[in-house]
Amino acid sequence: MNTLFIGQNKITLQTVDSTNNYAAKLIKMSFVPDGTVIMAQNQTEGRGQRSSEWISESGMNLLCSYILQPKSLTTEEAFYLSAAAALGAREAIESISNCQTARIKWPNDLILNDKKVGGILIENSVIKGSIKYGIIGIGVNVNQNEFNFQHATSIRNVTNRIVDTDSILNLLSEKLEKWYLLLIGKKYTEILEAYNNQLWRSDIENKIKLNGNSIIGTSLRVTPDGNLSFNSNGTRHNASFSEARISYE
Repeated sequence: MNTLFIGQNKITLQTVDSTNNYAAKLIKMSFVPDGTVIMAQNQTEGRGQRSSEWISESGMNLLCSYILQPKSLTTEEAFYLSAAAALGAREAIESISNCQTARIKWPNDLILNDKKVGGILIENSVIKGSIKYGIIGIGVNVNQNEFNFQHATSIRNVTNRIVDTDSILNLLSEKLEKWYLLLIGKKYTEILEAYNNQLWRSDIENKIKLNGNSIIGTSLRVTPDGNLSFNSNGTRHNASFSEARISYE
């Protein structure tokens, strides 16, 4: 693994409730180096965005959490940590999948050939308006073949080959570090531009649920505060994560 620090301190578990929970407990117990990663073969209480359950077959997929400690990152800049994680994960997935098309579905779903291949759940600890540490939970469907969700896929489904999860973790650590270093260097404009360039379905019609109402949105962009901006019926809308949801249909 070719990294300076991300992924160098690795903790491997067989079974855990969730790697994010384990990371949070670890931080409370002792000093944890920046870039520490916790990887598990099985999660009994995996979580996704919007309090959804993340279900994964034991030993088949990549389930991990990184502990990152960005210095001087404020809560107003929190989206850039999320964006950096999504960009790193997207690059790793695209690379390991023989350059099949990988994109980011706002805010943090990972898309491979127009189907969900993974997701990111970030939980931050905030002190006096600054992020003390972030727990970056990343789940990627690697070798699982069947899913309850019709819009899901795996790297194996796309490439027709079994992939070693340790290899993906090493590649993910390298790609994540690339974007994390840009974040630490406050290259926010570069991160936002890259995120918008990799946004799934940004230039075609989308079904969007906005405050309970279904509308059609086009020209998707994400603003510096992480909100979704889009056109609908000649009006430009700006919506937060709690207000809007993009459909897979």
